[in-house]
Amino acid sequence: MGNATSNAVVRVRARDILRESGRTLWYLRAILAGLLLLFLLLTFAMYYMGDPVETVKRTPSPMGETIYFCAITALTIGYGDVVPTSTFGVRRAKAALSQWV
Repeated sequence: MGNATSNAVVRVRARDILRESGRTLWYLRAILAGLLLLFLLLTFAMYYMGDPVETVKRTPSPMGETIYFCAITALTIGYGDVVPTSTFGVRRAKAALSQWV
């Protein structure tokens, strides 16, 4: 009966968990790097062609605020304090959202 389950308690150490997590991230490095590159490309495209606008002042957003908008959109938080005003910007925001879903 080699398949029988036992009531033995297996202790998992934090070191083993961290090692396994690091190993998993190492195997996923190409995928994660690709997602980061896609995020950066879409962010720069939004900055130069998407016209994100701060809703309070109705002025074009600086690069830092564009990165903030793209990160908030990609993480599906969406506070609404910065919004895209052009057709390209809306499509780019949808692309950023679908990138992480």
